[in-house]
Amino acid sequence: MNTQFNAIGIATVAIIFWITAQNASGDARTMFNLFLGVLLLSMVILNWSKIQPIFFKGGTKN
Repeated sequence: MNTQFNAIGIATVAIIFWITAQNASGDARTMFNLFLGVLLLSMVILNWSKIQPIFFKGGTKN
């Protein structure tokens, strides 16, 4: 399975969940947004070595 397509699939599902969660009650929406934020942050941290060259040109190449 291609990693790029896998990430796009996960992102699509997360967006659909996020849109659905906006119809939920206040506390549920807050918890879901918090969970999604932590998930996004952890994905960025885990993939930082791949993301970094996009923002900082000429960095270490892997």
